[in-house]
Amino acid sequence: MSSENSSERYQELAEKWLNGSISAEEAREYATWYNAGQDKEVEIPEGFAAGDQELRDRILSRIIGLPKRRGVLTLFRRRVLRVAAAAVVFLLMAGGTVYFLAHRTTDKITIATDPYKEDVLPGHNGAVLHLSNGQTIMLDSAQDGTVARQGTISVIKENGELKYVGKADEEIYNDITTARGRQWQLTLPDGTKVRLNAASSIHYPLAFTGPAREVTITGEVYFEVAHNSRQPFRVKVGDQVIEDMGTTFNVNAYADEPATKTTLVQGLVRVTRGSASLMILPGQEVRAGETSGLVLEKHANVEQALAWKNGNFNFDGLDTRAIMRQIARWYGIEVRYDGQPSSALFEGKMQRNLRLSQVLKGLDKCGVHGRLEGNTLIVLP
Repeated sequence: MSSENSSERYQELAEKWLNGSISAEEAREYATWYNAGQDKEVEIPEGFAAGDQELRDRILSRIIGLPKRRGVLTLFRRRVLRVAAAAVVFLLMAGGTVYFLAHRTTDKITIATDPYKEDVLPGHNGAVLHLSNGQTIMLDSAQDGTVARQGTISVIKENGELKYVGKADEEIYNDITTARGRQWQLTLPDGTKVRLNAASSIHYPLAFTGPAREVTITGEVYFEVAHNSRQPFRVKVGDQVIEDMGTTFNVNAYADEPATKTTLVQGLVRVTRGSASLMILPGQEVRAGETSGLVLEKHANVEQALAWKNGNFNFDGLDTRAIMRQIARWYGIEVRYDGQPSSALFEGKMQRNLRLSQVLKGLDKCGVHGRLEGNTLIVLP
């Protein structure tokens, strides 16, 4: 068997072992190959316990070096060395379960005990609608159908989304806010689709009657703008204005993040801050820190910017504090640090529909340790 074919064969057997579909004969074949290059053998118990976690982790450590097979969705993401003699970090998704693997220079995998006696469910759809008359409506619990009427406008909730029917005959503004652990989507009166991440808000009129369509946001919001060349769409966020030219884009403007990021998916936008102005193209991103001007990133990580909208976390290139900010917002928890966290950068993805304990156990295997005390996660050095 050629080296390439051999690698493909063992990749296939490893995937079968991980998902529990491997036969006893295939397990023996794989174990023979595995044991030839390890100082600790794989034992195949009678009846073959394919689900043994320690065995699964050891199998993962053995196949790190195998090339990916063409045409097959492999379990591995990019392998990136971030810290000397420390961790090449993988986040692996298989059948809804997330595996983190820290492959260290000793090739030894440490299986941590479970320090998380409590658990937190992931965030979900929910928001508060603030009407112009001061009334508030909890959209989490509101039934589908008309939730409010404002003049000749009906506000309708349908399948986790808010939309407006009718035409306003006066200047009326609404706000939607999402708490931590909530997200929401709505269609503005002009047909623009909006999705709010956790801890975000949008202020908007029920009719766009001026020379421009303007909304104001906080937090993180994704827009699919209904283009109208005669009435440009503008997003105000802090001291910036983002103007659409027929566009899909994401704005991350959380107060606890080091910079506001505007990431363009398609179309064209202009970002203005004071006297500075930048036009950006699809795949580019503008960043603006508190003390820095507008900075253009020509090759933005669009997948990462939109991960939240697509139901995922994307931790590529993030350190512990950046990861914890995302976790705190989505799970509605507080984070406290007992000492200085590692500055190591991580690589990988996971679903946002996991329980908090699943996320934390994965991070624990990558050397990010902590414990839950009520609604507070204490991150240990």
